[in-house]
Amino acid sequence: MISGLESINLKIPISSKTAQEHWPVFTYDKLSSATLLVNHNTGVELVSFDGWMSEISQAIDEEDDPIALKKVFNELQGSQVVHVIGRQKGALE
Repeated sequence: MISGLESINLKIPISSKTAQEHWPVFTYDKLSSATLLVNHNTGVELVSFDGWMSEISQAIDEEDDPIALKKVFNELQGSQVVHVIGRQKGALE
């Protein structure tokens, strides 16, 4: 088993009022195990883990050397975040 941690700032605009009334809801995509949807009060963000998950999978299949695997882990890019529904970030009011 491999465990890891990635911190992603979705930059969701949250005031003190909305923080109390609107919590983000995380939903797994049933069509892709490497996708997570984050529903919030201003829209939906799609978080894709596909890039780094496929690289890890390929490295594990090809490498038996722990040092080579560590190198792959250190060079991985983070998850990709796409704003899919709602007002675009930075748009004028």
